[in-house]
Amino acid sequence: MHELTSLERTIRFIEGRAVDKVPFHPLVMQFAAAYAGISYRDYCLDYGKKCDANLKTAEQFGIDWMHVGGHPYTEAEDYGLLVEYPQNSLPLEKGLLINGESDFGKVRLLEIENCRGMMGRVEGVALCAERAGNYMAICGWAEGPMAEYADLRGLSGACMDLIDYEPQMEEIMAILAENAKNWITLQIQAGAQLFGIGDAACSQIGPRMYKKHVFEHHRELVAHIHSLGAYADFHICGNTAPILPMIIETGVNMIDIDYLVEDIGPFIDMLGPNQVIRGMCDPVGVVQNGTPDSIEQVVIETARATKGKCMVAAGCEIPLGTPHANLKAMSLAAQTVTGAEYGVCCIGDGQAP
Repeated sequence: MHELTSLERTIRFIEGRAVDKVPFHPLVMQFAAAYAGISYRDYCLDYGKKCDANLKTAEQFGIDWMHVGGHPYTEAEDYGLLVEYPQNSLPLEKGLLINGESDFGKVRLLEIENCRGMMGRVEGVALCAERAGNYMAICGWAEGPMAEYADLRGLSGACMDLIDYEPQMEEIMAILAENAKNWITLQIQAGAQLFGIGDAACSQIGPRMYKKHVFEHHRELVAHIHSLGAYADFHICGNTAPILPMIIETGVNMIDIDYLVEDIGPFIDMLGPNQVIRGMCDPVGVVQNGTPDSIEQVVIETARATKGKCMVAAGCEIPLGTPHANLKAMSLAAQTVTGAEYGVCCIGDGQAP
């Protein structure tokens, strides 16, 4: 098989067709900013510099996607949350936007075309598509409804509101999901071929609450992404094992698995056509603090455990302090696990496209 582009490799792997190697999809944000020599503040706020940093890091480390996010507060800031952007650390919220029932009205339908932060990301996707859209998989990004509400309200308050204000929360979740759909449309129209939903708070609310308050919205978001011709991804940090069957049921194409999910085995056979997972290994213990040899072994073991249905990545973001040699080793391991000796040979018919 001839060498595929990163976009071809990613799509063919999702669809269960032959690939030249397993796609390498690490989440690099602070790492990419540092590697490109820019501040993390600029990475978050300047989409030109973010695009440059992603392209430079992808070229050096053999990365197969570009992730346009950088922090969880883009939408929240356009709702009215005050956010501080330190020079070289993560953005910080400067006081919650919703402090009680009287503030629920602050969650409203947004005119996204007039939202500075959200339209900045649309422009960023368009720039990435212009520079790399014919060969690199570009992933748009939005917060899921539970995570977005937690950003505005705080996680503890958000969880309590699901119980104390159930009717109001149904309306709020619907508004948040509608805004997300409209933003998804703009990013995909700008050139995103993949679309990620980050909804970390869902790992904290349990399967009953997830089913009652979030599941249908997730399913609608996936259907919307598919209707626009893109592939959907869920990134939910934490132990998602209790809700993984429902996540799979949404029809999402890629499911990021945190290392806190101890046994992925029971879930692999639940995956349907055009569904794969990504990640699994501990970003700190394995990727940052490991060695090239130990990282390769973990990637091989993960490939075996997932029957070749896992893109190579960590369970979450690659830490800033990760040695370059370790990330390179992870990239090379993506080629290693394509060998038949590991039971993960080129997926599909093995023929060149």
